Amino acid sequence: MRMQRTAFAGAERQDRKSRGGHSGIGISEPVKALFVALGLVAPLLLSAVAVAEEEGPPASFFVGRYEIVGRSPGAEGRAYSGWAEVKLDGEALSIVRCACGEESRGRLAFAETTGDRIRVLRTRFILAGEALEATCQVHVDLDNYPRLTCHTYPADRSAIPTPGVEALFHAKWPGPDLSAGCP
Repeated sequence: MRMQRTAFAGAERQDRKSRGGHSGIGISEPVKALFVALGLVAPLLLSAVAVAEEEGPPASFFVGRYEIVGRSPGAEGRAYSGWAEVKLDGEALSIVRCACGEESRGRLAFAETTGDRIRVLRTRFILAGEALEATCQVHVDLDNYPRLTCHTYPADRSAIPTPGVEALFHAKWPGPDLSAGCP
């Protein structure tokens, strides 16, 4: 009996060798080729998606009217609200802001920040007589409109204990006509 088991085990080992050295279900050559092709193509597709995400939305995505809600920089920063309108000027974005009864005109420019090179929008403006700069992160609301959340600080980069904050919500309702100046 013992010799029969040994002979049977030897035949099984020989059979496995003839099938490619493994036991179980074999993988056909076309399926192997498909897995190899996917392994080569997948990294290219993923890198293309990553590049598209890094570039972000085009400048025209930000065109429109916004409602502003914010707090000025400093420990005693005061709350304010207003309106803004973003227009496409050639390939650049221009912004007209009305807050605290003052009109301020400027440009929005794309920039990269932090070691991760996160794409942000930057602008300079006047608020209550003070020259400020803002660095804004870009978000998309539930209706696929842009929303900007910003940290504001003095344009001269002087030390302040607390930066200001500001949010620009894309207005889906009519606001004041900013072409004639601040209301």
